Amino acid sequence: MELRDKSKGADARAQTVDFVTVPAYGSLSMDQNSVYLMLVDLKRPLKPGEMVSLTLSTQDGLKLQVSAPVRNQ
Repeated sequence: MELRDKSKGADARAQTVDFVTVPAYGSLSMDQNSVYLMLVDLKRPLKPGEMVSLTLSTQDGLKLQVSAPVRNQ
């Protein structure tokens, strides 16, 4: 999985980032025009509309379970 941020430069496809900062008590909205996750090296192709389960980790080690819909860019 790669974390990408389109606001980091003109060529958004090349802009992988190691982390994003979310202010305390704040939120982060992820979409194809800002910060998004790209799944790479999958065992099978995913179809738009499928749901994938992900575990995200915070700096403090908190693990967040999320489900996300598959979308084409």
